[in-house]
Amino acid sequence: MQPLDTDGSELRATFDVEGSWPNFSVTFASGDGRGRNSNYRDGVRVVLERLGSLDAALTQAAITSEDVEKAVVAEGLDPTFVPKGFQIPMRLAGVDAQRLRRSLGTSGALVNSKPGSSGSTTRRMTLRLVLEEWRRTAGELEQVLAGRSPAIASAMPARSEAASAGSGAAAVDPSYEIAGEAGGAFLRGPQDAREAMQIHRIQGEVWVALNRAASMADMTLRKLRHPNGYEVDGVLERDGQQLLVEIKTTACAADIHQGVGQLLVYEALLALKPDARVLMLPQVPSGDVLRAVEACGVRVCSYDLVQSAAGVQAGIGSEAISMLAGLFAARPRNE
Repeated sequence: MQPLDTDGSELRATFDVEGSWPNFSVTFASGDGRGRNSNYRDGVRVVLERLGSLDAALTQAAITSEDVEKAVVAEGLDPTFVPKGFQIPMRLAGVDAQRLRRSLGTSGALVNSKPGSSGSTTRRMTLRLVLEEWRRTAGELEQVLAGRSPAIASAMPARSEAASAGSGAAAVDPSYEIAGEAGGAFLRGPQDAREAMQIHRIQGEVWVALNRAASMADMTLRKLRHPNGYEVDGVLERDGQQLLVEIKTTACAADIHQGVGQLLVYEALLALKPDARVLMLPQVPSGDVLRAVEACGVRVCSYDLVQSAAGVQAGIGSEAISMLAGLFAARPRNE
């Protein structure tokens, strides 16, 4: 598909869309600045602008050129990258599309490039995205991103002001509820040349600690599972309000990226309308990362975690409980 620019002129820039709600990928074919996709840069820019209008969240950027994909198979190369000056994941609404486009080009050019080489800024690139409100097909999304479909607003489901503000928690389908997690440890049997070893249920210990702390603060913690097998770590409830919770046992980039994506996907998958999304980590990430996560509509809450040869101890401190309680209080219900 070749997109139309904002003035209606067709751009020499080919892209395609794959996936299904709420996870989609947009792949831009490479350009050479002459004949093949000579408007690559403007094509990326205008598609980013339209993704912002759809309130899309960018969860991954990767170079998917033939040489890079060969290196992925042969050398285990990681084709993903983070555009300089930005953080992933991030919501695209309000983002300077031209600045992001430049950063995607220059940062992507460095993937699998020779030392000292600036590389090409118009390589084949795939962006992975979450579009919570887009309930239509990838083909229809491609038409909208190309500017070849009627007004973007008409392609989005209607939302009341109350729903947009988070006022009015959706009733949880009782068939989704499952038993809570367990702590402790289990024995993994011997495998190949490895001896049997004890594995600690770290996330289970955190869940148990959160459940204990929640009950003392007049909150109820529930664990949900979608029929397709997707498990929500928890929904905290109090006075008809909900907090959607995802627990991660490290604060590494991969866990933060995954946790934010899970919160966005699970909210849509289970048709929840939480008053806040909460990512629980053993430590608060750096300022830039924290701001990027919060820009995605996710709050970070830290917990205490001590690991030793004797086992794992998890705790939810008073500051964490106060923060969670404050998230309930910050969103008063409409009568």
